[in-house]
Formats: sequence, C-alpha cells, structure tokens
Amino acid sequence: MMLFSKKTYSNPLFAKFKDWSKLLGATGGAQILVQAIGFISGILIIRILPTDEYAIYTLANTMLGTMVILSDGGISAGVLSQSAGVWQDKKKLGQVLNTGFDLRKKFAIASLLVSVPILLYLLRNIDVNWYVAIIVVIALIPAFISKLSFSLLVSPAKVRQDILPLQKNDLEINFTRIALLLASIFVFPFAFVAILVAGISQIWGNYRLRKVIKPYVDFTQEQSAEVKKNILKIVYRTLPESIYYCISGQITIWILAVFGSTSSLAEIGALSRIALLLSLITVMFKTLIVPRYARLKNDFNLIFKRFVTIQFLLLLVFSVFLLAVFLFSDQILWILGPKYSNFNKEILLVMLGSSLNLFSGLTFSTCVSRGWVINPLISIPLSIFTMICCVMVFDVSTLYGVLLFNIVIALVHAIMNSTYGFIKVFKLKEIS
Repeated sequence: MMLFSKKTYSNPLFAKFKDWSKLLGATGGAQILVQAIGFISGILIIRILPTDEYAIYTLANTMLGTMVILSDGGISAGVLSQSAGVWQDKKKLGQVLNTGFDLRKKFAIASLLVSVPILLYLLRNIDVNWYVAIIVVIALIPAFISKLSFSLLVSPAKVRQDILPLQKNDLEINFTRIALLLASIFVFPFAFVAILVAGISQIWGNYRLRKVIKPYVDFTQEQSAEVKKNILKIVYRTLPESIYYCISGQITIWILAVFGSTSSLAEIGALSRIALLLSLITVMFKTLIVPRYARLKNDFNLIFKRFVTIQFLLLLVFSVFLLAVFLFSDQILWILGPKYSNFNKEILLVMLGSSLNLFSGLTFSTCVSRGWVINPLISIPLSIFTMICCVMVFDVSTLYGVLLFNIVIALVHAIMNSTYGFIKVFKLKEIS
C-alpha cells in the first residue's frame, strides 16, 4: 500500500523535504556521535581533575575562546562571504583562503600580546604559582593556533556543502582526543595536560582537513588585494563587536576569577559543560544553514521567509532543551559527579543563559553571512549600559548572582541581534 500518491512524490516541496531529511539525517547522525565523544571527554576531565585544577582548566579554556575571537575579528565571516561568490572557482577560492590566512596571522600576534598577560594575571589571582601558570600558557598555544586555522579551512567545504568529509574529520579529531586523554589524564591529572591534548588532536584534524579541500582549493595562489579589501570591510564593522563579545561573552568567568572563589569557578565550568550538548545545534546550523542563507538571492520574500523560519526553529529547539533540563536535572547532575550534585537551580540558569547566548550568536552569524553587521556605536553602548545596571542589581561575587547577570546580558543581545536582522530584511523590500 502506497503512503503517498505519485503526484505527492513529484511535488517540489516533497522532494525538498526528502532531500533535507536525508541531509539532516546523515549530518545529524554523524554530529551526534562527534558531540557524544566530545561530551564524554569533557565529563572525563571534570571527574578526574581536582577542583583547583579544573578551575585552571575552565579559566584557560575561557581565555582560549577570547583569544580566538580576537584573532578572528570577523575574518572567518569575511572569508565565508567571499567564498560564497567564487565557490566553483578553484583559483579564486585559493586566493580568498590565502588572503584570510595572512590577515589572521597578523591578528593572532596582536591577540597573544593582549591575552597572555591577562591570563597570567587571572591565574595568579586564583593562587596559581608562576611555574604552573607559564606551563598552562605554553600548553594553550597549540590549541590556539590550530583553532585559528580550522575556522578558515572549513569555509570552502561548508560553502560547497561537502559535509561528509567534514563529519569524518570531526570524528577523527574527537577519537584522537579521547584516546590521548585516556592515555594521559589518569596518570597526570593536570589542567595543562587536558589543554595540550585538545591542541594536538586539532592539529591532526587540520592536517587531514587540508587534504579534504585540496581538490577544489589552489593553495599556490597569491593573496588578492580586492579580496583583502572586502574582508576588511566586514572586519572593520565586526571587530569592535568582537572585542566587546570577548568581554561580555566570558565576563561571568572573569568576574568569578577576580571576585569569586576557586570552587565557584570550577562549579560554573562544570555546569557549563552540559551546554556543550547545544554545540550540536551550533555546528549543524553553521554547516548547513548559514552557508545556504549566504547564497540566497536578494529577494525579499525568500530571505524574509528563511529568516523567520530560522528564528522560529531556534526558539523551538532551545525551548525543548530547557524543558528537558528542568525535568531531568538530577540525572544531569549525576553525570557531573558528586561534587556538583546539589546545583539543580543553577544548572537550569546556566542552560537558560547558554541558550540565549547561542540564539543571539547564531542570529548574528546569519546576519554576518550576508554582510549585515550592526553598528557598534549602537550595540556596544547598549550592552555596556545593561552590564552596569546588572552589576548594580546582582551580587556578582556569588555563583547565583553571576548566572542571573549572564541571563539578562544574553537576553538583551538576543533581542538586539534578532531585531537588527529583521530591519535588514525589510530594507530589501524597500530596494525591490
């Protein structure tokens, strides 16, 4: 008995649904496995590392994120945007990528000069001795360099929607990481070991990724002055926002590192680890949705429909996730171990803040993929004003106060980025 008529099978909407189902099924299945291995690695680190070492690990990982954002400054978004226009031309794609790498190298040096002294100060502030602090910084550098390269190398594959090789590469990175962790962390339960393992596995992944994209990227091409100019246009608009996000996005960790205790720092790091489950959404969104949205023609009806759909789906997914956390908080905390078993209220607040941050970030990525960048003279003062108000209202020396602070900041960002996206979409209607 046929479930659908021949007419249904020939319907373009049904065909599109079928294609997306296959793509999401293949991508989602592999990505679930990738995230599962990464999640297990994270839980292993939480359970094995002593509280003081996990506090160091949390602080170093937070600074790593800051360093990567500073070094990017909108370069990866610019490379993705430029790649979308030349994705079928091997030579031009090589020009775009090499131009991006040259810019990234200069930004990386500046990022290190700014970030390393701050990290050393924060480590010393939580009573880490100089010897350990310097070792942590040295261990962080391979992870930093490899993450910078990875964010550019994936752009050509994303634009061409060469998804399966990307998934395979992600699996190899995570299998390598967990294998190295199992071989080392039980014998050497130190933060710098866990950090170094992540860097080594990512370096291996980058080596494999270069082989994946080599058939359609000519790495021998010279840099392009025109491409550089176009990328820098996005960078100039994005960099102030990126610098601000370095502060606001990691401010909860920084506040606890300065005003809180080592245990509070470890607690927020462990609770936030559950939010990595949401990275499945982030990776799939940036791999499947953002490149396709970047390639859409400037047709108001089409872009409006896609943007509304994206916003609705993000809200739906995050709402379901929060409901699951509320219903199964005891089971989630059991995974983290006995040190974090009594934080039912805190885990829900962490997940709410993380969901809002991701909604804001993914909306921002959607806008930037089309070259829409909110004026920093609007976004930054608004955000700073919100932070000042939150500091006056909440006790940011406590874990609970910092989590409430984070939720309000994330909510303001989410509303701001979503509103800006709709404004840019409706401007297309005026043009057409």
